[in-house]
Amino acid sequence: MNAPLSTPRLELAATVHCSNCGGQNLRADAYAEWNPDLQLWELSSIFDARFCNDCGHEVTGYDREIEGRPAEAVAKDERSAAAIEESPISVAERQSDRIKEAISDVYVDAETTAMLLSYALCDLRHFADRHRLNFATWDEAATESYAAERVWPR
Repeated sequence: MNAPLSTPRLELAATVHCSNCGGQNLRADAYAEWNPDLQLWELSSIFDARFCNDCGHEVTGYDREIEGRPAEAVAKDERSAAAIEESPISVAERQSDRIKEAISDVYVDAETTAMLLSYALCDLRHFADRHRLNFATWDEAATESYAAERVWPR
């Protein structure tokens, strides 16, 4: 597998906009590689071309800085910056252990780690539905964060 495609830009919070209509519903073509160890597809290359789902055109995107970021976003960035100083393996292990402990307390009848994951994902889909959130959209955003945080094989 390749190295992470991008790392969070802690100094700048931005949104990406369509050069044609200004919309934020952009897509990019990319290559993905199958990771047999994790049993999932991982992004390996992102191409320059963008497609805007709002206006239906192939466009270029541009960044727009977010003004007046909430204090919680700044604090999160500061925590992320501190985490970058840690060993990537210890960060990933700590995050994995933390979520396993949390969901183990909720799904006490789960007999395996795979069942824990399945139960949690099912309930997260219910949560998204109840709060009128598009699960796929937020899953995509989470996957991008995961890719930036993931400990890649050397």
